[in-house]
Amino acid sequence: MNITTSSPSSSSIDSSSVVVKEEKEEEESKRIINDQKSSTCELIKDQVFEVGPRYTDLKYIGEGAYGMVVSGSDNRTNQRVAIKKLSPFEHQCFCQRTLREIKILARLKHENIINIQDIIRSSVFEQMKDIYLVQQLMECDMYKLIKHQKLSKKN
Repeated sequence: MNITTSSPSSSSIDSSSVVVKEEKEEEESKRIINDQKSSTCELIKDQVFEVGPRYTDLKYIGEGAYGMVVSGSDNRTNQRVAIKKLSPFEHQCFCQRTLREIKILARLKHENIINIQDIIRSSVFEQMKDIYLVQQLMECDMYKLIKHQKLSKKN
């Protein structure tokens, strides 16, 4: 009669080699993510914009209550676009506002309302902290228009 037993030392070798392999895979995935970030990120006024490689040549436009806005070159369409960086996960109220804005703008189709052309987010849920809304680039915003232009009774 043959009885096979596994010695504690052989099972510990197997488990330690698995741990080493997992650590190497994790280091490799971190390196790949860092390589991707370095090739697709731009720094604008101490804010990192992770919108490349499609959107490049970012230029600062302004800031509002919800975040920073930059213009960028869309490498697919060769047009300039506006990119709004939102960080909605800092507070529940910010999440609700962001969701509301996305839902409204996605449904409204009108010549006088700019639509959302693209939404950029992290592909890894655990790393998602910012959302970028890509919209048509306009000459000025509503605030500047109202402030500097007299509106008629028709408007």
